Amino acid sequence: MKYILSVFLLTIAIIADAQQLRKEAFDLLNLDYPGLEKVKTACSRQQWEKAAQELLAYYRNRTDIAHPDIDLKNLAISKEEQKWADDAMDHTFFVHKGYQPSYNYGKDINWEYWPVKDNELRWQLHRHKWFTPMGKAYRISSDEKYAKEWVFQYIDWIKKNPLVKMEKENFELYGKLNDIEKSLERSKVAFLRVHQSFLVSYKHVEEIGYDFVVLNNGKRIPISEDRRKIISGQYCEMEDTFYVDV
Repeated sequence: MKYILSVFLLTIAIIADAQQLRKEAFDLLNLDYPGLEKVKTACSRQQWEKAAQELLAYYRNRTDIAHPDIDLKNLAISKEEQKWADDAMDHTFFVHKGYQPSYNYGKDINWEYWPVKDNELRWQLHRHKWFTPMGKAYRISSDEKYAKEWVFQYIDWIKKNPLVKMEKENFELYGKLNDIEKSLERSKVAFLRVHQSFLVSYKHVEEIGYDFVVLNNGKRIPISEDRRKIISGQYCEMEDTFYVDV
């Protein structure tokens, strides 16, 4: 769960798509959890719309949830947050304070859009910082447009960023390493070009030295002289942020 307010909007997404999702939507839940008895009963009768309504009622009526940044009993939205919520309606997303004004990602949202070649900007996009302001705007104003757009963006992101399951651990790629490196730059995976002949995944770097890296399989790979300073800076940047497992 990204934020508490996201739960309300996610439930709306389940309700809106209940006929299509049916059983699969509720298989993700622990229906034996205290408070979900009515949801479980509706599911056992295959009453998916009723189950979704009961789930929404459960989320709305909970009183034992606390969040360090949001007080649901005294909910407020700042002018800045309201602007982020309103901008997001047109797909102008607040992603990073260091890059203002915010960028527009298109009517048909392009989640791969990378307006400035800074990994932080690209990665922070997928943390959806504007989702919470949209949730606040919906809760305070009761204007359905925020909820509907939130659901659209959430579903759109899921469709365009599918979870890929791989059964193989090793893959063979054919082509120039420069081309492969460029294709990986468009992904959300962190790789280091340590040498003209080597491109390594940050996840598998166990140790980094002045002129070498050691992978978690024990293999030692040289860092070319002209890339030592660059690799050191890139590695430190990756240590300070998150990456996607590969």
